[in-house]
Amino acid sequence: MDWTGSDDSIQILNAMRNSAQNAKSTVLAMVTGDLEVQSATKAGANFIIYKPVNVDQATRFLRASYGNMLMQRRRAVRCSVDIPVTADVIGTGPVEGKIVYLSVRGLAFQCRHAMQVDQHLAMAFKLPGTAALIHVNGKVVNVATPDDQTRAGVSFSSVPPKEFTVLEEWMSNHSPKLPSQLIAPDNRPTAS
Repeated sequence: MDWTGSDDSIQILNAMRNSAQNAKSTVLAMVTGDLEVQSATKAGANFIIYKPVNVDQATRFLRASYGNMLMQRRRAVRCSVDIPVTADVIGTGPVEGKIVYLSVRGLAFQCRHAMQVDQHLAMAFKLPGTAALIHVNGKVVNVATPDDQTRAGVSFSSVPPKEFTVLEEWMSNHSPKLPSQLIAPDNRPTAS
């Protein structure tokens, strides 16, 4: 965040911290002076760097925040997949389609059937490259219809605990990796 120290900066950060999806996001405040450092720290910024930002500062920030990124990655990252599946849509019945994106919080389900926001569904699918069967119940939270297809964003309402652990591990192993120049030689991020 380009921190100005104004009420706008504080309100934006407060709104972010009060939202369910962004409450634990890593916030970098870019400041010009000590008063802004105090204001940004008090408002809840995780990291502070001085403007103008150079490559060395940015690299140190990324290394220092890498641990936070790893914790958030499992919750936020989406993996592109192509998993054929039959969804049991409550009130409609079985719908053939495929999972095109997957995360630990939900998935994107693509099909030729019309879907509506707030519809509930259940499905079971195998994670690519494994024999692990994952059962999920969820709710449609958004719908798009590109190219005569329906793409429904589904938020999980329940996943059995053991299967959730398997899904977390699979996501961790299939998440995008941090660029090698940000990793210390012993494969652990460094904090400066």
